[in-house]
Amino acid sequence: MSPDRLTRARWLAARTRNAARHGLLIAAVSCLTTLVAILTFVLVPRQVDRALALALGALPAPRDTQALLLARDTVTVRQRMLELRADSLRRQSAISSPSVTGGDSAAAVITASPSGMPAVSDGDLAVLQQAIARARQAPLVESYRTLVTETVLQQDTRARATLDSIEQVHREREAYAALGGPDARYAALTAQLTRLGERLLTIGNGRLRVASGSPGVGDSTTDTQGVNTERRTAVIDSALDADIRRTIEMGRQADSALNAARLFNRDVASARDVVRNREKLTIPPVAALLASLVLGISVGFSTALAREVRRPKVGDAQELERLTGARVIVHQEQARTPIATGMVPGVSEQMRTRGGQDRTGSDAWPLLHLTLTNIGDVSREVEVLSDQPIVAAAVAIHLAAIAASESRETVLVDLAERGSALRALLPALALQRADATAAMHWDTTRALSLGGETAVDLVRARSAPPVHRQREITARASAQAGAAGDVSVDATLDARGELVSILARYDFAVLVADRQRRSPAPDVTDVVLVARLGATPLAWIGQAQRHVVEQGRRVRAVIMWTGALPLVG
Repeated sequence: MSPDRLTRARWLAARTRNAARHGLLIAAVSCLTTLVAILTFVLVPRQVDRALALALGALPAPRDTQALLLARDTVTVRQRMLELRADSLRRQSAISSPSVTGGDSAAAVITASPSGMPAVSDGDLAVLQQAIARARQAPLVESYRTLVTETVLQQDTRARATLDSIEQVHREREAYAALGGPDARYAALTAQLTRLGERLLTIGNGRLRVASGSPGVGDSTTDTQGVNTERRTAVIDSALDADIRRTIEMGRQADSALNAARLFNRDVASARDVVRNREKLTIPPVAALLASLVLGISVGFSTALAREVRRPKVGDAQELERLTGARVIVHQEQARTPIATGMVPGVSEQMRTRGGQDRTGSDAWPLLHLTLTNIGDVSREVEVLSDQPIVAAAVAIHLAAIAASESRETVLVDLAERGSALRALLPALALQRADATAAMHWDTTRALSLGGETAVDLVRARSAPPVHRQREITARASAQAGAAGDVSVDATLDARGELVSILARYDFAVLVADRQRRSPAPDVTDVVLVARLGATPLAWIGQAQRHVVEQGRRVRAVIMWTGALPLVG
């Protein structure tokens, strides 16, 4: 991997780590995004359902098939009643015939012929017998047609009428089979065709028996009654057959209407299914919840990462070292809660463990003091700068404690006029102001106990006094000097000069500056930058370094604070 790519990869990794540290921001954005996503997953399907209802309402309504089914059943019942009526009339006609008695009455009525019918030869009887046998073996329309057209039955009006009925029912059955296929109506027509065929066979058998008996000249009255019975039976059969054919036609029309309605309803159902598949949106609740959670976490982390990329923060020690070119010391001590007992908390423990590693587990402060006091490059005044003043104050207190433990006269200077971070970390007794002082810009030096016999002096910046107070201080300084003209008013009001005179009495001075004002520190003061991991912007580090270089000073070391902010007590 090239150096440029390696640098970019490290930079992106540092930004990702810093983004992951903003758990509160990620949680807030994730919760908000999850709620919005859940509401979207709930409201969007409802809107889609409304659009689906409108689309389904535009389709035609399905037809009611109950009325058509009722009409078809009514026609079927009527047809059965007519068929039963026809059978009943035929039986009554056969019973009431006076020319025959016994079990052959029906056949005699159907087959009776007038007395003037010519005699039948033996050859014709044989042909008739063969045709009847063939029709019984193969009950087809062709067999029935041969039985009537090729035998002596072709002169029988009843046989020809029955054959016409067979031909008509056969044509209706074939036409219905071509339209709808075999069903209940087709079976009814087949049954009717079978009954007509049996009737034709009965007529043929009757004619065969009459011809075989070779009857002579009978009673004219009997012959006349037989002819009348034949005519009456033919008229009844023709009327019933016409009613039955009309009923069959009505049934066929009812079946056609029912099939058309069913086909229309099937098309409407298919159109509804197509619209539902195209418009309907169904989201399972579990999937919606999981998707909302994943989306919320992704958006939350992306927001934190975008915020970090737009304004990058300190990511690791290597990044600080590349940016400043100075030594980076990492502090990993956990923050402690101070107790206002007149002694700085956390520092006394370090004093009691001077001989070895301190109980806090951090060796950053001895290492920082060693860096500032190298042989040949000893720093007497050190200014601590940070974008978070409370962190700078904590570093300054620990550095002053380590220097005091090395038997050096140490002073801790608070350069901030307002918003001092030391006020939150030091005991209230050490921060009380004293009015009796000869310096116009600095309070009276106070001793700050660090445990045992170790102590550092504390000097705080004073707010600008009123005009009459400045005159009193100037007059007192002139009186002490012996002559008012020997003391310059400009020198008295020069805070930098006063600070230089104060620091001249000490071996080591630690100054804490306010980042929002120009420090009155001496030009020879070295600088220690303090950056908090994941919180201090890299832009501030670069700006502070340029500001130090412009003042002719140098950055001796950089402290990277990895813990939480020092607690205020």
